[in-house]
Amino acid sequence: MQISDLVPIGKLGNSINEEGFITFKKNRKFQFFNFEIKDVFLIFTDYRVRYVTIDKVKLNHNLHIKFLETEVMEEAIQDKNVFLAIPKNNIKQILNTSESLNYVGMEVDYEGCNLGCVVDVITNSFQSNFVILAANKKEIMIPDVDFYILKKDTKQRILYVKNIQDLLEL
Repeated sequence: MQISDLVPIGKLGNSINEEGFITFKKNRKFQFFNFEIKDVFLIFTDYRVRYVTIDKVKLNHNLHIKFLETEVMEEAIQDKNVFLAIPKNNIKQILNTSESLNYVGMEVDYEGCNLGCVVDVITNSFQSNFVILAANKKEIMIPDVDFYILKKDTKQRILYVKNIQDLLEL
């Protein structure tokens, strides 16, 4: 495998916590990646590539990863700019299994009116947020929580929302 066959999906942090986890920050394009794939690659600043296996993933205030190969974590901290990458041919597999991407393209219904459609789903450390492109070309972010989401009809491809009047006025 060549380095050109890999796609960086995020960057490792610069410290290991007391439980042996290292922080990880996903690239914006890969917010949907939820670690179904355990075998990944680390790309170091000198273009060395290491094949590693994700042992555990934890979500506290930030996302944390622990690798089976513990010695590589120390090496990554010393390098200070290590990217986690997956093979290009695995991206299609991830896209097909990612629940978040199933919502992209869904129409959004608010009080019986078509508000627009879902153009992206952004996940932060707390929740997912639907990015809606409204008919007036304005983008609206709606948190994926019961207060705002009435129903997700994946068969009809309609996302029913409620209580969003304040979000529309932002």
